[in-house]
Amino acid sequence: MVGQAIGLATRSLADPTKTGGYFCLMDLQTGAILTTTIIGSVTPEKAIRYKWLAEEKALRLFRLHTLSDSPHISSYQSKDEKEDKWGGSVLGNRFIYSFSGFPQIIDEIAMLATALNFGDMPLDRAQEIMLISKAQTLTADEARARDAILQITV
Repeated sequence: MVGQAIGLATRSLADPTKTGGYFCLMDLQTGAILTTTIIGSVTPEKAIRYKWLAEEKALRLFRLHTLSDSPHISSYQSKDEKEDKWGGSVLGNRFIYSFSGFPQIIDEIAMLATALNFGDMPLDRAQEIMLISKAQTLTADEARARDAILQITV
């Protein structure tokens, strides 16, 4: 499922350098990272950064969901470009799904589709997450990638 979402994003984006990234799956109860794995292809120059970002997004969301007075459901809620903190991680019922390799909105949509298809996220939470990040203006490529990825959740 993750590979399918990433493949659709890769084919929809016109940027030949965006051909994959790192997926991180975290246990929501313990905060343990269960896996961080490459999906698609990533240049050696980007591999360390994408792996670090995928894990950072998941860890930040875990911390802000479990320790915050107003629990977060998406890393987009705490994004801060000046601090190198990006969207792309979402809260499921049992897991946190995180990806880094594409523009942050595409990372997020791919993780929404993954969580929905695994049956780990209610549709109303997915809609709420999309509302949180909907203010971001999408390029034509990003909109095409979003639409392609969302088709697999239907």
